[in-house]
Amino acid sequence: MKIKPFFIIFLFACFVITNCYSQEFKLEDLKVPSSPAFILIGVTPKTIESPETPAGLGLTILNNFKGDLIPNNYSLEINPFWLFKKAPISFKEFRFESEEIGTSIVNNFSMSVATTKLDSPQVGTKLGFGIRTIFAPGTLKHKTEIDKAYTRLSMVKFFKSYIVNTNSNIEDNNELDLKNRDEYKKYLIDNVKYDSENTDLGFLDATKKEQNKLISSIVSKIKNRIVELDTLFNKDTTLNKGSDIDKLKNFKKYILDNSYDQTEYDDAVKNLGKVISAEKTGLQIEFAGAFSSNFLNDSIQNGKLGKIGVWLTAKEFLPHFIPGYESFVLMTRHISEKQIDSTWNSDDDLGLKYENDFGIKELSVSLEVVHRWKLRETSTYRAAINLEYKISDNNYITTTFGKDFDGTPLKPKGNLITLFGIKFGLGQTPKVDIAKK
Repeated sequence: MKIKPFFIIFLFACFVITNCYSQEFKLEDLKVPSSPAFILIGVTPKTIESPETPAGLGLTILNNFKGDLIPNNYSLEINPFWLFKKAPISFKEFRFESEEIGTSIVNNFSMSVATTKLDSPQVGTKLGFGIRTIFAPGTLKHKTEIDKAYTRLSMVKFFKSYIVNTNSNIEDNNELDLKNRDEYKKYLIDNVKYDSENTDLGFLDATKKEQNKLISSIVSKIKNRIVELDTLFNKDTTLNKGSDIDKLKNFKKYILDNSYDQTEYDDAVKNLGKVISAEKTGLQIEFAGAFSSNFLNDSIQNGKLGKIGVWLTAKEFLPHFIPGYESFVLMTRHISEKQIDSTWNSDDDLGLKYENDFGIKELSVSLEVVHRWKLRETSTYRAAINLEYKISDNNYITTTFGKDFDGTPLKPKGNLITLFGIKFGLGQTPKVDIAKK
């Protein structure tokens, strides 16, 4: 039985592509990182991969500049949470729960499979299988901007929420008998207050003093708006007519229909949509593990366990020493490889990577250095520079140049890295629904 990994991956990718669709408030910055499976089998543009929120389905195709015309290195990674999440997430899930450890472990858990050719002179296929998740998620990169935009939107929504809740309270209170429009207006003005159970003003991380100041400002604006609407209603002869009960009924509807300015609301929604982003900052820690199997002559019957690896990666963002969004990534990894004589050899890696976008959102430039201690051989190291550019939503091109570990699958007889690849973020783009509770 022959293995056709590229054919299987290609069919699966085509199926998902046909089911993609765009939604507003998209989290367009979910990444397509190098999968743990790719890293373990030694075929990856970056051996130190930053902790990132992965796309629902990521497909990576890599080729050596001096290799065959047709690429032979493929990786497919699946994040079940984002791949099968059909309904939009609420703002609360996006803003708060994404920073909780338990939620982060589930939301960022992904599985991957990768394939490349066996090391020469052997003929066959090497398959890698891996998992990863983030258990220290960091905080939202644009948290301050998101909080301000959400608070602004909530302030616009609060007036209508207050009117709806007040009307409901009036109907439920049999002892409250408002006989005319003036009594209703006075009741509205006298009872304006913040109802934390039914209204979300988006205070988020605001201090108590900041919350009280914002509440006072909103209460004042609502009272002024009620007086303004009462004046406008009084001038409208088509509504302000009939008995006191008729005027009261018309005024209630008028207040409700005009409780917020639609243009202001639309502008607040648009403003929030501009700043919503899944990008994180602060300390992030990721765990990854993988194993690989070798299939001599592409035969299932000849499959044998090849490598097992586990590693931790920590990422910390820095002050702006250089213009741009920069960070350092520290990685430690242990890999055990089964030898021909059935004994095990082990490698221990310690690496550091510097990343910066130099102020260009679509660009990522990184320099990594990894030292590898080998149990039975001379230690070696890898030093490489990687350029990654976002060409469309969750789709990237990547190129890498540098020195690889001695004797790798990409360059068994040398150590020059010359890689070019394409990363596809497939599946539907997640959506944040600001109206969802």
